[in-house]
Amino acid sequence: MLIVRRGSPDPFDFGGIKDLSGEVLGHIGAYLLPVLIDTSQSTEEIVISAIVVALIIHIHVSTGRVFVNPLLYLLGYRIYSAESGGTTFYLIARSDVSAWTSERRCVRIGSSVLVERHQQEIA
Repeated sequence: MLIVRRGSPDPFDFGGIKDLSGEVLGHIGAYLLPVLIDTSQSTEEIVISAIVVALIIHIHVSTGRVFVNPLLYLLGYRIYSAESGGTTFYLIARSDVSAWTSERRCVRIGSSVLVERHQQEIA
């Protein structure tokens, strides 16, 4: 989050914010599956397990779920899909977005990813 502290925040007026926390379970499942695989099985079962893991990774990358990382939730952040100026962004925020009534200052860390800048970090 060093990029957020040093980055230059811009004001964004959001509309249509959608919570993406439900997608975290799929991400966690993708992490747990390799742990649950018993490698003492036959070679065929190991190959099938490797194919399943590769398929899960491919699905996460192709559907854009790669941004929904459970580690961010452990750090107190939530991930949303939000529209601003006709563009849809992934929005990473700590505060309750349902209470937002005016524009928010966010740091752009990618072409479609914004991170909320805390008021105490601005000062």
